Formats: sequence, C-alpha cells, structure tokens
Amino acid sequence: SKTVLISGIDDTPFKITYHPGTYDTASVKNMPDEETTNEKIFNLTGKEPSREGYIFLGWSKDISSINTIEQLTLSEDVNLYAVWGKGVSFDFNGTDHGVKPASSSIEVNDTYLKVTTDSKQLDARLELSGLQINPDECTTATVKMSVDTASDIEMYFGPDNSGITWQNAIKHTHGLVGLDTYQVYTFDFSNKTGWTDANKITSLWLDPFQSYSTTAYIDYIRVLDENRVITLDTNGGELDGDLSFTSKFGTTVCVNQIPEKNGYAFLGWSNADGEIVTSLFVNDDITLYAVWGDGISLNEDDNTVAEAGSITADTDSVILVNTSKNTNVVLTYTDENGKNVRVSEKSDGNGYSVFDIGGKGTLTDVKITSGAKIKSAVITDDKTADSVVSKPSVTPSVSGGSGNSDYADKKYDMTVENVKNENQAYNTESGTVSVENMLGSSDEIFFGFD
Repeated sequence: SKTVLISGIDDTPFKITYHPGTYDTASVKNMPDEETTNEKIFNLTGKEPSREGYIFLGWSKDISSINTIEQLTLSEDVNLYAVWGKGVSFDFNGTDHGVKPASSSIEVNDTYLKVTTDSKQLDARLELSGLQINPDECTTATVKMSVDTASDIEMYFGPDNSGITWQNAIKHTHGLVGLDTYQVYTFDFSNKTGWTDANKITSLWLDPFQSYSTTAYIDYIRVLDENRVITLDTNGGELDGDLSFTSKFGTTVCVNQIPEKNGYAFLGWSNADGEIVTSLFVNDDITLYAVWGDGISLNEDDNTVAEAGSITADTDSVILVNTSKNTNVVLTYTDENGKNVRVSEKSDGNGYSVFDIGGKGTLTDVKITSGAKIKSAVITDDKTADSVVSKPSVTPSVSGGSGNSDYADKKYDMTVENVKNENQAYNTESGTVSVENMLGSSDEIFFGFD
C-alpha cells in the first residue's frame, strides 16, 4: 500500500495599501484603491497615479526610499508609497514631440520612437531643440531606450546645434551585453562645466563602434530636477537665516535651525502630520512648521526676568526655564487663595529648571527671576518637559549601584561624578559601578540605577 500526503494550498489573502508619497495629497490624482489578493507574485503594472508637474517613477515599499519595484512577492500585508520625479516626461507614444532626424530616419508608433541608420552612416543624431529643455528646468535627463549595436550614447547641450564639441557632451557606453533590451541612461548636468542659462539640451547621438546599421527604440526622454525645496514656517517666530533651502532628492538632512518667539519656547519642527522631526528624508518639496510651547514673556529691558500676568495650571503643568547651567532661578506667584509663593531651583548642567505647578489652578503675578539671561520660559506638561530637556545622546548602561533617577524631575543619583572614560569602573558605597557607554566630552553622567 502507499501513503499519499496531500498538502493544502495556502490561499491566505494579503492587503495592498497605496499611499500618495507626499503631504500634498490633494495634488495626486487617480490613486489606486486598497485591494486584497491571493496572488503571491503581484504585478504593479498599470497602477499609476498622476500629479501635475511630476512624473510617477514607481512604487516603493519604504517611505524613506526612492527605490522602486515592479512586482511584489507577498507574504504579508504591504504598504506602497508613490515615488515622484519633479519634471516632465516626453513619452514617444504616438507623437515625436518635435524631435527631428538630423542624420537618421525616425518612425513613431504608439509605444516608441524608432531611430534607424543605414550601413554607410557612422552615427545617428536626433535634434531635440523641439523639446526646449533649458537648464532651469532640469539637473538630469534620463532616456529609456534599446539599441541593437554596441554604441556610445551621447547627449549634447549648447545654445543651438551648431559648434557641437566633445566638451559639451555626456556619454554612456553600451557594450555587447544587453543589446535589444530597454535600459535607462541618466545624464547628470548638475556639475557639468559650461552648463549656463544660454544652453539647452540640443541633441542625442548614437555612435556605433563599427560602421553597422543601427536601430534604437526610445521609450521616453525625461527632464528631472533633482533638487527639492525645504520651507520653514516659523508660525509667527523669527529665524536668523534663510526660511528655505534645497536638498537633493533621496537624501536625508538634519533640521537644526532654531527660531525665536518672545513668550514661547521652541519645541521643534513638525511635518504636516504634526510629528516633530529632527531629520528628514527628502522625497518631495516639504514644509516644516515651528512648534511652540505656551510661554512666559521675557522682559526686554532686563533679560534675567520673565513675567506672565496670570496662568492656569492643569494637572500635569510645569514651568520649564532655560538659562545658564548651575544658575539660581526663582519663581514667585500668588495662588488662588491669595497666598504669595516663592520657589527656588538651581538649573542643571544643561541650563534647565523645572517648576512643578500641576493642579494649582489659576496663578497670578507670575514672575521668574534668574541669576543669568533667561533664554526661554515655557508652560508645558511634564511629558513635554522631559522631551525638551536636552538629554544625553547615549544612555549609559550601568551595572551595580543603587537608587533611582528621573531626568525630567532632576532626581539624580550623584554617587558617581565626572565620569570621562568608557568602560572605567568606579567604587561607590553601593559597590562597583561599570560604565558601558559614554557621552563623549560631557563632564557628567546622570545615572538611572536599577
């Protein structure tokens, strides 16, 4: 007898969700609907949204990537993000866009521009002046094409088609591998010497290695601007510097500009979703918005004083004051019962003092006095205060010791001080403390013992 094992077929459906890939969601049209499929290999052909002034480059599985895919191998639900090129695409699907055959013949159908030379012609040249590709419109050009002969593929620029020289060309070499296969060639003009406002992309040349007849099929010529603009909206504040800057598509930039606004404390830059970001993946033109905490006005004549007529203290309210480190800071106010209250704090090594006013209701005649210039005074909650205070960039891993620490409340176990060397052990009354990670040039470490 035989035992036959019949295994079941896994037909678990997976969900594919499409995202516009930009905060300017209203500019994206024809977005594919969310769908569910039992297919394990899923082709993305035809899933193409549109956006005026941009070219849809494809779908990425990572919002922080511009690498695109054409099909999915599914083993779980997937989120896909549209990737947008900034520019225009000249697709040769039924039109020649004004391209002229300078030393070859051309034929246009619904899918490509066919370029052909005879055996007596060493090269094929297309005049692209009809495309009007000017420098202020692009930093790169891409051409998707196939060619049947090993060739140099060159793109020229200049004021016109006269006086073309090798110095005004960017060249790619197509060898014997991959003939008759569509490939994308990128011509980067961003650092090209001689690329001026008087120039435009003038022609595309196919220069075969031998005197053979050459046939090429061109799918598209795209004009792309690789720069993206980051705009900073200060929300009523002032910034000493430019309110916008450019960064290259597909890079990550740090946003460390700090605006000022009297009576408010700057908490960071947020994206359109309200998330505070310190670094930014550049896949689009993006606007960032300054986030301000409710503040206390600084005295313009005496910058060691900050005042507020009256404030309302919620359950988690604190007053966060930023001044010089190790400075005496005094908070005075009148509570709801008419009692005059005076609280003194010494700022920490980062210049912060935190005054707990949680649940005290309406306070009047609020005044803060510092022994040094007050940089900001803000009314916030304890969670926000914890994020605003400049914590060490590396959290020490400590074995041994005792006690507790909470950085926001400034309850530090200061048994060990002035730690400067990684992996150095210190003897304390509680035993040996071994420091595993350090803070670089910091003179102090605040420990959170188990």
